Amino acid sequence: MTLENLAIARDWAIIILAAQAIVFVALGAFIAWQTRRAMRRAGPKVTHGLRTARQATIRASETAQRGVLTAARPFVAATSAMAGVRAGWAAWRHSSRSLRSVFRRR
Repeated sequence: MTLENLAIARDWAIIILAAQAIVFVALGAFIAWQTRRAMRRAGPKVTHGLRTARQATIRASETAQRGVLTAARPFVAATSAMAGVRAGWAAWRHSSRSLRSVFRRR
């Protein structure tokens, strides 16, 4: 092969690679354009769906919170009752000691 043939082959390779690059860029632009178009069409439907899902999630969260509070209520009541009994017992013991000291003979 002569140098002239190598130069021609190089030029054709550059042209083919440039054509490939143009095709890939055009394909990427077409895909981006179609995606944008689809998103614009689906926007209202997606917004409505997201709003509905959000409301359902909030409703489920509130229901779960009510369930947790209902389940915890007896335990809170028992803990409070035990704390009241302990406080009452401590107060009674403290008052009985102070009364004994008053009535103790000297």
